[in-house]
Amino acid sequence: MQGKKPEADDRKVRLRLKEVPFIGHVVTSEGLSVDQNKVQAILDMPPPEDVAAVQRLLGLAQYLSKFLPHLADLTKPLRELNKKDVPWCWEILQQQALDHLKKAVTGTPVLRYYDAQEKLTIQCDASPSGLGTALMQKDQPVAYASRALTPVESRYAQIEKELLAIVFGCEHFEAYTYGRDLVHIETEHQPLGSIVRNPLHKAPSRLQRMLLQLQKFCNNVKYKKGKEMVLADTLSRAPLTSVNQCDLSQELEEMDQTVSLALPTAQIQWIQDVVAEDPIISMLRDTVRKGWPATKSGIAESLYPYFDVRDELTLQDYLIFKGQQLVIPAAMRRKMMSRAHASHIGIEGCIRRAQETMYWPRMSS
Repeated sequence: MQGKKPEADDRKVRLRLKEVPFIGHVVTSEGLSVDQNKVQAILDMPPPEDVAAVQRLLGLAQYLSKFLPHLADLTKPLRELNKKDVPWCWEILQQQALDHLKKAVTGTPVLRYYDAQEKLTIQCDASPSGLGTALMQKDQPVAYASRALTPVESRYAQIEKELLAIVFGCEHFEAYTYGRDLVHIETEHQPLGSIVRNPLHKAPSRLQRMLLQLQKFCNNVKYKKGKEMVLADTLSRAPLTSVNQCDLSQELEEMDQTVSLALPTAQIQWIQDVVAEDPIISMLRDTVRKGWPATKSGIAESLYPYFDVRDELTLQDYLIFKGQQLVIPAAMRRKMMSRAHASHIGIEGCIRRAQETMYWPRMSS
C-alpha cells in the first residue's frame, strides 16, 4: 500500500542554510566565524556594581592584553572608576566601554579556534554565587562558560564548590575534553589536587559522587594562584542566571540526607542540638563553608587541631564530617566513648570501631 511521503525532521535535516554550527565554529559562505554559544558567558555578563567588580573586569582585559589592540583607549572610562577620588557612577560612557570590551574579548584574534593537536587547559573557579570556567589553548581562550549556583549548591563547603566547578567545566566542554589523552585542570583550591589523586573511598560522600562524574575524563588537576586565574574568577563572580542547571545537586543533597547517619531521627536531632550549641563547632562550620586560609594564623586557635585534616572536612545536614566520620563536639565525647566501650571487644577493637563512624582531635589518646 502506498502511503504518504514522510516529512523531513527539522531537528535532523535542514536545507539551504546560510550558516551551520560545526564543532564549536559557525561555517558560513564567507568562512568560519565564532559560535555565540562559546562566548555567551561574556556577552551576557551583567554590568559591574562596585569598584571591586570593575577591578576584576580590568584584570580580565589585562590578562588578554597581548591579543587586544588599543586596550588603554578601550578601558579608559572603566579605569577612571578605579581612582580613589572619583565617585561611583555607571553611565552611558562606561556602558559603551563595557560593550566594546565584551566585543573585543569574544572575537578573533582573542578567541582562538580549537586545535585537537594542542595541549588543552580548563580554568575553573567558584565564588559564593556562581561557577566560572574557560577553555584555553596556548594561554588563549577557546570558549567561556558560567552559571549561578542553585540554593542547594550555595550551601556547599568551599572545597565542594571548587570541585563542582571542575565538574561543570569538564561536562560543559565535553565535546572538547572527552576522549583526549590528558586535560589539564587549573584550580585555585590547592587541596583538590591531592583529593583527586587519593583513593575514591577516602573522599567524603558528596565529593565521591562528583569524582565519579569525572571518571570518564583523563584529567590532571593542578593548583594555580587565584591572581593568575583571571578569566574563571571574573566569570564566577558575574555568572549567567539563564543557563539551564541540572538537578544533580538536589539529588546529591537528598541522597546525603538519607545515608549520612544510620540513626533514629530523635538521636540525630539530639546530635544536631548539641552541635548547634558548641561554639568551636560553629566556628569550624563557618570556616569549612567559606574555605580555609593558607596558614593557621588566619583561624582561631581553637581550630588548630582541625587544620591538618581540613581537606577532608565537609558539611552535611548541618553536621560536619571527616570523610565518613561524624565530627563529635566536646560535650558528646564522653558519652560516645562509653558507647564505644560497651561492646567489651578490647581497647584496639573499641578504637577501631569508633574510628569507623566518628572523629575528634587526639581521639585515640
